[in-house]
Amino acid sequence: MYGVTSHDLAQRGKRPWLERLHQDGFYLIDLVPHPVNASQAHLRRRRAEYVNDCVQRASELNPDGVIVVKKDLYPLLQGPIRAAGLTLLHDSGIAFPLGNTRGEFITEFNTARERLRPSSDAPDGAA
Repeated sequence: MYGVTSHDLAQRGKRPWLERLHQDGFYLIDLVPHPVNASQAHLRRRRAEYVNDCVQRASELNPDGVIVVKKDLYPLLQGPIRAAGLTLLHDSGIAFPLGNTRGEFITEFNTARERLRPSSDAPDGAA
């Protein structure tokens, strides 16, 4: 979204870009609330256990809209997100922005983001 290169990430890390997302009115919520590394891959298989907590954390932010990033998470989260009364801004999964799916992610994310209605509570109508 911000034209960040792998060199930028290697030099500065993720923090500046996450802070910029926040400044632009976006919040990044991981489904699993703690880092999962290769030795904890079993947690990925149990991710359904984290759905209610994730939706609760999203609800507490009172967002104008929600975008689920990672195609295989969409089927898991879309029902509970809607049941919680949150506005889901897209109707199918969005690619995770790695390697050859980065362009697809940018297009899909921006299309979903365009569905936001202007809000006086969030910068530039973002959530």
